[in-house]
Amino acid sequence: MTRIPDLRDEEAPRFEEENTWFTSDQHWGHTKILTHMPDTRKFENVHEMNVAYVDSWNLQVGPKDLVYHVGDFCWGSLKDVENFASRLKGRIRIIPGNHDKWTRQRLPEAALPLSASGYRIEVMDPIHVVRLREQTIVLCHYPLRSWPHSYWGSWHLYGHVHRPITPWGLSMDVGVDGSGGALYSFDGVAEYMEQRRLALQAEGRTAYHGVSGGEEGGNEDV
Repeated sequence: MTRIPDLRDEEAPRFEEENTWFTSDQHWGHTKILTHMPDTRKFENVHEMNVAYVDSWNLQVGPKDLVYHVGDFCWGSLKDVENFASRLKGRIRIIPGNHDKWTRQRLPEAALPLSASGYRIEVMDPIHVVRLREQTIVLCHYPLRSWPHSYWGSWHLYGHVHRPITPWGLSMDVGVDGSGGALYSFDGVAEYMEQRRLALQAEGRTAYHGVSGGEEGGNEDV
């Protein structure tokens, strides 16, 4: 059975005295994803994948930790969501992806699935902006070329692509296909973004967007 390594960070961010994590695209219960992604999902069957990703999640996430899931949580109906959510620790906030069709039902809070820690899943807007450690973070399932406050140093975290693409500005893919199944901590994201900032500066670009410093970018008052 394929095992996912423990990739936890030594340090983790504080959010209401607990940790904050980012992830996307587990596709729990999606049999065909194994065919689509044979290089990163070397599992014998979908059950093995389901168990491995649940174990990886619970190895990192504490009962009161906050997890921002940036889309494509699982395959199937609300019943399937309830099944997988009930195995996962923490407080889960989902930014809907194209396979999260159950989120379109606009369910009342009392009808939303519970995590293993007893917290109801929260469904956020398709583009969701959060502020952590004085850092603005824009979450969307799809990779964007421009996002709120991008010209002022905001980060953009996305999923959907399942494979490396050329990064744009201070953006990062937080999908499990690029992490060996692990979730990303705030500190892990911050380290990557600092590397991006330095790389952009070395290329003669601004730190906050993907165009050359001398070219017109866009409205910075966003």
